[in-house]
Amino acid sequence: MNRAELKAKAKEQIKGKIGILFVITLVIAVVAGLAGLILGLIPYVGTLASAVIITPAFALSLIRVYMMVVNGAKPEVKDAFS
Repeated sequence: MNRAELKAKAKEQIKGKIGILFVITLVIAVVAGLAGLILGLIPYVGTLASAVIITPAFALSLIRVYMMVVNGAKPEVKDAFS
């Protein structure tokens, strides 16, 4: 499969879902940022917890949402927190 075919396939997968993907990504970024900010107020432990627990958890959540798109499902915001 060449680059043009991959690009066409990717465009087809996100067709009609780009808005919800933007909203989900924005919500996850805001929630993760706020959690990191709040935990960052706790010296050492908060920063470590944010870096080791919070950030990877939200990253995996976002990956899961995008994998749903690849598998043909239409994600919802609640899927990011399930």
